[in-house]
Amino acid sequence: MPIQFTCPYCFKKTLVEDQYAGQAGPCVSCGKMVTLPRLKTEGSSAQSPCRAQPPLPSPALPSGLFASLLSKVRSPWISAGLLSVVIFIGVWIVWQIAIGMGSLAWVQKVHQRQAKAGCLNNLSRIAKALNEYAANHGAYPPPVVYDENGKPMHSWRVLILRELGEFEIYNRYRFDEPWDSERNSELVGRLCPRVYVSPGANDFRNVSYSNYFLIVGDGGLFPSQGQPLSPSSISDGSGNTLLVVEGANLFHEWTQPIDIDIANWNQPGATKISLGGTHADGSTAALADGSTVWLPDDMAPEALKGLISANGGEPVDSAAYRP
Repeated sequence: MPIQFTCPYCFKKTLVEDQYAGQAGPCVSCGKMVTLPRLKTEGSSAQSPCRAQPPLPSPALPSGLFASLLSKVRSPWISAGLLSVVIFIGVWIVWQIAIGMGSLAWVQKVHQRQAKAGCLNNLSRIAKALNEYAANHGAYPPPVVYDENGKPMHSWRVLILRELGEFEIYNRYRFDEPWDSERNSELVGRLCPRVYVSPGANDFRNVSYSNYFLIVGDGGLFPSQGQPLSPSSISDGSGNTLLVVEGANLFHEWTQPIDIDIANWNQPGATKISLGGTHADGSTAALADGSTVWLPDDMAPEALKGLISANGGEPVDSAAYRP
């Protein structure tokens, strides 16, 4: 019975008698030596070496129990990676928040230092103007100017406008009218000298409210009765006597004749003396010699009273305040 043979070189198909099975010879087409396949015997599963072998199957993806085991091996790595990413993002967010808070605290500290420096500069200018007024008039200006009926007319803040260089406001102010007249009231907010407003004031109304005051009372430079003192009449020393101070926001117009009266400190129930101020833990002030100082809130009352006194001879420890 003829068998079909395919040349492995030229792929020519030829019918060959089965008696030549297993023998070698030249291909009738290409002439190359080929070996005919042997005939299969019953029960044999051997394949001819000349038959093309089927391609190996591609490895299948794991399934069933093996896939479950493989997923258990892979999942911890995936979970650990995701956890690392989450931790990194969380740490980054916390770090950014910390940087932001630190930056905010730093900005606040810088603002506080700048506000304090600006406040001391204002006081230095005011003290210089007060001393120039005293040099021109023989004494410091009165805290309040009264009319013949005892009505408050003007504040010392208006009297020293020329010494401050605020000539426009001085020329437009009506000294023949009280401070709260219609025409003078027009100057309050529109032409308020910035030197009278502390940079530390955080109230929008402070554009026309003064933060600097004289201390009125017996024993100081500005007694309740009589005329103010002159720089030459300070026996305690101009470097040991308060001239002008920063006070808490009293919400009074800068032209209003009002100041700090030490008589209020002697009222029943008054256990603490404090000037207040727009800064944390203390207030700024200027001495009669023009120097500026820092008065802490915890300053001893005796030390503060000693600085207010002009001729009392009280010992004043400079450690109680700081320049």
